[in-house]
Amino acid sequence: MRQGKVFRLSGCLVAIGFTLLIPAFFGLLVALLFTVAIIGGTGNFISIGKEQARTNAVAQMKAIDGVPDSFVRLFETNQSLAMTEATNLSSDIQLPAMHVIDIFYQDTSRAETAGGLTATAGGIAVLIAYVVSIPTLIVGFLLVLRKKVWRCTQCGYIFDRA
Repeated sequence: MRQGKVFRLSGCLVAIGFTLLIPAFFGLLVALLFTVAIIGGTGNFISIGKEQARTNAVAQMKAIDGVPDSFVRLFETNQSLAMTEATNLSSDIQLPAMHVIDIFYQDTSRAETAGGLTATAGGIAVLIAYVVSIPTLIVGFLLVLRKKVWRCTQCGYIFDRA
């Protein structure tokens, strides 16, 4: 008698188990990669959108005649403080400057919303991949389980061992 291991189920079920295991494993890997990409990409997408909105707003602010350079520099570094300081500008400059600031806040809001929607859509896709892959992986592992047996060296008879 010698110790050994054999599959618990028939060969057909074991083949189905391996057929389920391989795509489920790759599905989990792809979902994990997409999770990392979504986490890194969303923040990057939002920051690029905000930077582009700030650059466009600064260019528009410089295009307004009569806006002091000190106000443009203040707007470049601190947009919320520039909003309060805009009230100190002359009335013919104040309205166009406030309009540029409003457009800036709308553009940053759009960038944040687009980034959030992208993250949500990607998160739902990843969640679906996890929901499908994890049970498939579990079923695959259950189908390819092995059991410990004793095997007769003379006749090849197999029986369970405790």
